[in-house]
Amino acid sequence: MTTLLVVLISVSVGLIALKVYLWQIASYNIDKTQQYVQQQYLPSGQMLEQEVPNNTGAFYAFPNRIKAGNAQSIGGKDFQRNYFATVPCDGRLLAVVSDGLDDNESGRLAAIIAVEILKRNFTEGLFEEASPHEFFEASFQMIQKSLKDNININQFGVKLAAVVMGSGVLSYAAIGDCVLMLCRNKEIFYLTENYEKCMEQIPLEPKDSIVIASKGAFEGLTETVLIWCLGLAEHPQEKCHKLLKLIQQKPNLRDNLTIVVLEAP
Repeated sequence: MTTLLVVLISVSVGLIALKVYLWQIASYNIDKTQQYVQQQYLPSGQMLEQEVPNNTGAFYAFPNRIKAGNAQSIGGKDFQRNYFATVPCDGRLLAVVSDGLDDNESGRLAAIIAVEILKRNFTEGLFEEASPHEFFEASFQMIQKSLKDNININQFGVKLAAVVMGSGVLSYAAIGDCVLMLCRNKEIFYLTENYEKCMEQIPLEPKDSIVIASKGAFEGLTETVLIWCLGLAEHPQEKCHKLLKLIQQKPNLRDNLTIVVLEAP
């Protein structure tokens, strides 16, 4: 009986030691991945924090008088795995919302890597040099390679929706359940369907609004509320805050919430 008790205690201690060891390895890998993202994709000194416009006054606009707003909340989760950006370059505006598949630090880092690669390719002129389809396809391949090399993700580990707006044209791409919507003349058109990968280009009309939403934000919206809010005579930043507050009033929030609104001149 004593021998059995000693064996059981030894096994328990061994399992605890193994768990601590695996936790240390996981923590080390996360730290190394954070350092990699910091060095490869972010300017020197910039931290892994979500970005929001510094100037969102009523007359603030990006190139070609495109207006943009955004809002984000942790929602019903204990962890924020959404990441987004709005980046101007050469008279165009890139906007992207990304959602990591894993509900942990790896999911957050995957979302950051996806956004930062799109930002880097956009600001370094890849969109100018290639067709929109080639730009998004090349970016997605880079994202996949980076996720595999740095977070050991063998499949596409993020859901994302991205657009490039400028000169009356909207180029867009999406993978997974982040949602892209066009609001025109008080009517909603869904640019993404069935969570399938898509890459398209469409003409824009004056006062068109583009909405990019994470799944959590989309599930808290109705078309009636969305059309009403987008029709307000306010800057898209104020519209995003209104929409986020309305979503947060919904019971049983289950996911992170991110919403981006762009408005054509």
